[in-house]
Amino acid sequence: MLSLDASWEPGSRWPPQCCVPAFVYAALRNEGISFAAPAALPALLGVKVAPNDENPLQLPVVGHGEPAGITANKSMVSINRLLSEIGAPIAFRHLPFRKIPFSMYDDALERALGLGLVVGAGVDYAKMPNSQTRVRSQHVFRVVTFKSGSVHLFDDSGECSPPELNLGFEDLTKAIIAAGDGWWLIGEPASLEQVGGL
Repeated sequence: MLSLDASWEPGSRWPPQCCVPAFVYAALRNEGISFAAPAALPALLGVKVAPNDENPLQLPVVGHGEPAGITANKSMVSINRLLSEIGAPIAFRHLPFRKIPFSMYDDALERALGLGLVVGAGVDYAKMPNSQTRVRSQHVFRVVTFKSGSVHLFDDSGECSPPELNLGFEDLTKAIIAAGDGWWLIGEPASLEQVGGL
């Protein structure tokens, strides 16, 4: 792994499989929390790469049958541990669609954004309207805005092209359901609890 004072800085693109660290780094910046060593985030969070991926950060390679990147379940532990260790007054919560009552996915999103939370959408990128691949691929986009049934997304990792896109909420919902995923939420713990109280 690169040392904590490595010269690598995230520019327009992070290394492969780093959408979760990129999302976390964007959330820290959004909250005004400095993190001097973004190159260390993927390793600190437990990201693994596929055998054929570029690996400039010398991350561990997945074993046979193991998914690349990092799962939502592992993220719940590693992101919150990291936030606690750096003394950040924020926390992370993963809200799978299957736990949102009455399929009120849009209500949960509106509430989260209204509370000032940084919101990510965990999708199967192959199901996104602009995708050039049909191979199932888990990915996290950051939700910038949600207005009049349209969602503005941004890919903080720079892995997807274009990194910014607008799409209908129904299309986004289909991609999230295909991934078996949901909303990725970072912000004040009290606000995170309010989203869970749907």
